[in-house]
Amino acid sequence: FLDDVGLAEFLTLDEVPVNEEQSDLLTRSQFLLLRALLGPAGSFGSNWEASLSQPEVWTESPTAASLYPAVHQHARLDPRLKAALPDFRLQSMRNSALKIRLLDALRDLSAQFERIGLDITLLGSTALMVLGSDRSTIGFRTLHISGIDLAPRPELFDRTLGALADLGWTTATKAVSSSDPASAIVIFQRDELELRVHRKMLRATVTDEGPTTELEQDLRDSTVPAPTFGSTTSMPANAELLLSLIIDGRFANPAGSVGWLLDVNQLIIDVGNDLDWNRVNQLTEAHQLRDPVQAALTLLEDLTDIRLENRRQ
Repeated sequence: FLDDVGLAEFLTLDEVPVNEEQSDLLTRSQFLLLRALLGPAGSFGSNWEASLSQPEVWTESPTAASLYPAVHQHARLDPRLKAALPDFRLQSMRNSALKIRLLDALRDLSAQFERIGLDITLLGSTALMVLGSDRSTIGFRTLHISGIDLAPRPELFDRTLGALADLGWTTATKAVSSSDPASAIVIFQRDELELRVHRKMLRATVTDEGPTTELEQDLRDSTVPAPTFGSTTSMPANAELLLSLIIDGRFANPAGSVGWLLDVNQLIIDVGNDLDWNRVNQLTEAHQLRDPVQAALTLLEDLTDIRLENRRQ
């Protein structure tokens, strides 16, 4: 089934040779780098050095910048790797500053929307950022986040666009799914920050037809209040967030992206024993998503010391 859903290379190096050519999923250097950052304690140095022996990983992945804080955190503890510190320290500071700016902008936006009675739901990495929004630790979290992603209720979509314009956000461009024009994403900018307003909570599934109406409704019906935010700001419950990170990340992100793996790993760590695996299993079976979800979780186990055998069917 790994081959059928395009995830056959998502196995350990011992199980299958990793394709040396650039792929649209994961290259050998990316695999080794992820294993360095997400693997068991003490595994960073050897995997990091092995990743550097491969083609330059930093030019392969559009989400490479999100890895800088974790690389810096690991490298500063290893005397052999101190030569890499200056560049990574600078990039880590820039990346951490961006996360804090996005979080502050989102808090202000949430308060403004609460004041005018607009409901919004935070999506993907934005929701994950809110789960771990402590300023003292956010800089070292390997979150792939370049902007704010949110979805208003369908009947409030146009009103949300107007409210953002009134708040000083300017329209940058408009991206429309080729398979479903109704799933438009409108992109705004302000103070060099990017905000993406989604018509749908999920941009893609394993088919070109996009998410079904039933899956979209399940996601909207299962939202919960976003912690520490205004009363009109919500986010997916943990099971729905896990599912959307895997499916939207795997099938809607740019080729070469590894951010969804980092996000899924962070969510499982953040939520811990509170993650509703029964709900994950129910959703994957109901919407015929078992194969890609199992493949993603198999890869996560291969990359890390997380073991999920007793939590998923």
